Amino acid sequence: MISNPGVAATTAIHIFYVLSILAICLTICRQRPISLTDPASRPAGLFITGLIILALYGISDLAALHVLPLLIGQERAFALSSGLHRYAEWFIVAVSMPLVCVGFILDNRARTRMERKLEESEARFRSIVHDQPDMIVRWKDDGIRTWVNEPYLKAFGLTKDEAIGSSFFNHVEDIDAVTRKRDSLTPSSPTYTNFHEVRMRDGTKAWQEWVSRGLFDANGNLIEVQSIGRDVTDRMQTARALQDSEARFRGFVENTPDFVWETDLDARFTYCNGQSRTLLGFQPGELLNRTVTDFMHPEIVEEFKSKQPEVIRQKKGWRNTLVQFRHRNGSVRYVESSADPVFDDEGHLIG
Repeated sequence: MISNPGVAATTAIHIFYVLSILAICLTICRQRPISLTDPASRPAGLFITGLIILALYGISDLAALHVLPLLIGQERAFALSSGLHRYAEWFIVAVSMPLVCVGFILDNRARTRMERKLEESEARFRSIVHDQPDMIVRWKDDGIRTWVNEPYLKAFGLTKDEAIGSSFFNHVEDIDAVTRKRDSLTPSSPTYTNFHEVRMRDGTKAWQEWVSRGLFDANGNLIEVQSIGRDVTDRMQTARALQDSEARFRGFVENTPDFVWETDLDARFTYCNGQSRTLLGFQPGELLNRTVTDFMHPEIVEEFKSKQPEVIRQKKGWRNTLVQFRHRNGSVRYVESSADPVFDDEGHLIG
């Protein structure tokens, strides 16, 4: 038990001093890993080393105050510690304070450089995100937008204040389709692609294609969804126009009294209209993948086969050529035939 009030006060101050230094060291170590092999952490290592030396000095003072008297007696301990204390104090200050000061200055400079690089990196990221033509939006599971880029605002005619905190569900024609896609997101399957029609601010409608990625917490709960989209209205209108054109063409072909067919380069039927029933007595599906020569009169088969390579080489069809076909019932049908070549998107002859 400490009976001397002066000794008790000195002990309390030393304990508080040592604990405060250790607390500072632990706080710094928790904030960042300290490694002597890592150049970025060396300034903090110097700072902590200086603090530890100061803490050891405080611990040695406590030992001189309480342990040394028990070993060599109160008077001798006081005389010894008084003589050494002056030299030790100057030595500790001379060693520890430069470490603390240098470590603090270098660490502060390192932090400043890191913050500057982070700001530059963020500036580059913002430039890339805002300058690219694609729309980018982050949203909660209820459609509330938490972040958008400039192309998104421009496309929807919104200001940033109008977009952030409001739901984009108000723009979507088929909300159920969007929510079904959202509900399909899992940590193991975090992305999806969808097309949906949206209502623009001026009342017009547009089609957009979106690629979305779910962002999950450590427990697998959906936090946000990040979506990258682009306007595909022209593409959708072109596809619909093509479908309508094909539907009109197919309607015309199916209702014409003429026999219309397509073949590949091996003369195999790839399409026949319903007139195959009248001309040949076969359903269109029965002709598919069979060759034209299977239904020709034997007398012209060899002639047709001999001319086919030249027709393919010239990439031309023929006009008003008389062809003899055999009906299913064995009768011969004379047909005046005309043909045009069929090319793929790259200009290659395919039939």
